[in-house]
Amino acid sequence: MDILEEIDRILRERNIVSEYVMGFDEKEQCDWHFLDLSVRDRRMGIDICRECTIFLEDWHGHYDPENEWDEFVSTLNGIFDNELCALGAYIGSVEPQNAGTAMLARREDVNEEYIIDELGTGKIIRCCFFDPSLNREYKV
Repeated sequence: MDILEEIDRILRERNIVSEYVMGFDEKEQCDWHFLDLSVRDRRMGIDICRECTIFLEDWHGHYDPENEWDEFVSTLNGIFDNELCALGAYIGSVEPQNAGTAMLARREDVNEEYIIDELGTGKIIRCCFFDPSLNREYKV
């Protein structure tokens, strides 16, 4: 299986446009590929080197393509279908230096009670979806 071709197929089927960047990772000694899916107010990308990494706003997840390919594809589809969202916790204000924990959550679970249980209180939580019109912010 060619990972890049498979990801490109998924993107084409969904009519998702990406900017493609590639290079060589000296530390890992492998070619890397980055598909930038950032549009409007969304920051998202897929990095491929020895592993596949999905970036959605404040969250990112690593997947071993040999052992976790199905999980990678399921997560990617969940994000594209807006069934999954990134939760990013900030203390004080939503600025990079105030960033704390980030996690991926199911859309149906996200509410104030869930956020407090998972991330605690005294924070600002950014809830970010593939479709930025669904984004929300919570102060808990």
